[in-house]
Amino acid sequence: MAIKVKYLTEDEIEKDAKLLLAEYEDTIGEPIKLPVPVDDITTHHLALRLGFDDLHKTLNRPMVSSQPDILGAIFVEKELVLIDQHLNPKHNPSMLGRYRFSVAHEIGHWRLHRSYVARDANQTFLFETSTEPTVICRASEEHEPIEWQANFFGACLLMPRRRVHDGWRSVWAARAHCCLRTCVPMAR
Repeated sequence: MAIKVKYLTEDEIEKDAKLLLAEYEDTIGEPIKLPVPVDDITTHHLALRLGFDDLHKTLNRPMVSSQPDILGAIFVEKELVLIDQHLNPKHNPSMLGRYRFSVAHEIGHWRLHRSYVARDANQTFLFETSTEPTVICRASEEHEPIEWQANFFGACLLMPRRRVHDGWRSVWAARAHCCLRTCVPMAR
């Protein structure tokens, strides 16, 4: 299902990611320690269920060139995030970074896009809620506006600008200090 989303600036998306981090820090009562705990933010702060599944098999969609194309899916009505089992870092440790980004990406969909698909709780329905996910995240559709927004949100969540800049400054300050000690002759 193609969901058309309104245009959001990078600043708007980054602001929402910063707000989520601030909310989470208020909840835990201390600054976030890196790496950003996306699992905990998902399950404890946002109260979403998080799990793994063979998404290609479950959603009856083929892989692309024998590679997983579906990396995650979010079921807004069920408050459920599923990540493809190929990204499970317990079984495939080399996928830890990709897994963390996929979770942060799904958080982006929750924060930025759930209002596009959320149903009115007071409205009655003839049928049960759909077994189809609200948003299926495919690597092959990363340039679609909805996917780009969730990707940018995920990047802002995992790498908060201030923390990245502070880290960069401290690395370069340490290098400059080290260079000065080894390159500048001591006064006699």
